Amino acid sequence: MGWWDLEDQALQIELATFGEPATVFFGSAPPEGFPTRGIFDAPAASADVGLHRDLSDQAPWIGFRAAELPGGQLPRLGDRLVVRGVAWEVSDLAPDGGRHVRCRLFRLGAWAPTPPPALLPAPAP
Repeated sequence: MGWWDLEDQALQIELATFGEPATVFFGSAPPEGFPTRGIFDAPAASADVGLHRDLSDQAPWIGFRAAELPGGQLPRLGDRLVVRGVAWEVSDLAPDGGRHVRCRLFRLGAWAPTPPPALLPAPAP
């Protein structure tokens, strides 16, 4: 049994303990989405930019076991998913080089702070 097998067993235990249902719309997922599970968190994040007060917000992310994603494919920037009844867009990826990927999320919909930034520059008129 190799290192990645041991890591994968640990990921399966983590998902069984802390995993939440999610519907993903990326990779080879069908149009209605692919039900899976991931570990979701939205920890506080702050930035000291030299003001009298720190700026703070949340930094939501979700972690997936690649084998549980549609076709075993990793997500890409701009892919969408639904977790906790809220639509999200993948804004950053951090694969571990093995069988797990952590996705930084940007909230979509009516309560989104702002529209997500464009992934490609706008075409010239």
